[in-house]
Amino acid sequence: MKLIVPPKLKRGDTIAFVSPSAGLAGLFKYRVKRAIKWFRDEGFKVKLSKNFWKTGYIAGSPEERARDLNETILDKEVKAIISAIGGEHSIQILRYVDFEAFRKNPKIFSGFSDITVLH
Repeated sequence: MKLIVPPKLKRGDTIAFVSPSAGLAGLFKYRVKRAIKWFRDEGFKVKLSKNFWKTGYIAGSPEERARDLNETILDKEVKAIISAIGGEHSIQILRYVDFEAFRKNPKIFSGFSDITVLH
């Protein structure tokens, strides 16, 4: 399979934040707010997925979390997707993620921890 390389980001591009696994709580919320502010200050537009700010052990049902990711994949305005936090539950959404849409709409996808399963 050929490696697909998405376009580089430039000021004015839109970055979407998603929570495909854990919910945001405590210190993580503060860090994510700082990151969002930094991207905006650097000239990027920021979109947040519907379930992004959900708190708790997970950020919604597997279907809700996958729907958020799929919507950002299909959003032509979005040039990069950032997972706000890792978490062991990203594996739950694999069956619902539209990987073919991702192949057709390449975007930078960044995250850490168990988000690697989506990479």
